[in-house]
Amino acid sequence: DLCNFEAAVENNNVYGEMKYVLNPSAKATLRSMVKGENANAGFVYYDRSVDGVEAYVTTNVPSKKLIYGDFSNLVIGSWGDIELTIDPYTQATKGCIRLVINAYFDFKKAREVAFNYGNVD
Repeated sequence: DLCNFEAAVENNNVYGEMKYVLNPSAKATLRSMVKGENANAGFVYYDRSVDGVEAYVTTNVPSKKLIYGDFSNLVIGSWGDIELTIDPYTQATKGCIRLVINAYFDFKKAREVAFNYGNVD
């Protein structure tokens, strides 16, 4: 099904540098999934890639989910300054300094069809 999953994006004339982003639980499932019928063919997730396509793992993707696409079609913007507050008092009894950092970001897909979302069951 991964071939069809990838083809769904490529059928929309998206041919950039494709990547996978997946949840750790999806990674665990793919690490134990054998490619095809032959156990010697290897596992679907191996060496930070899904079937040879570079993959990133994060808990920012929901459990058992994955995203495939051309992430050059994802626009990330920031506004305002980075705010840094140094608090030497709150954690002083522990010999620590507390840092509070605020930054503001948002993202938007330039082309919705450049991404495909799926489940690993």
